[in-house]
Amino acid sequence: MTDLLNVLRILQIVIVLLGGIITYLGFVSYRKRANGGMLFMSIGFALISVGSSVAGFLFEFVGFTLLEAVVISAFANCIGFALLVYSIYGTK
Repeated sequence: MTDLLNVLRILQIVIVLLGGIITYLGFVSYRKRANGGMLFMSIGFALISVGSSVAGFLFEFVGFTLLEAVVISAFANCIGFALLVYSIYGTK
């Protein structure tokens, strides 16, 4: 079980790093082109990336139950994906 937990922690770190790269590249593109869609895309990916890691942090260190942590993660993912959809369809 401990090995699997360590794999999960490593995967969460990779998710945050890759999400951070996508967020940064989207923000740079927004600054270059002043395209509002890219800004919403960046914020959406940031919420998706950070949401899962915050849930893990709350579960491991703050004392939230697993269900509470998953609900928080799902909420952040929903908002993040809604921003991604808006960045594609809502900013034309």
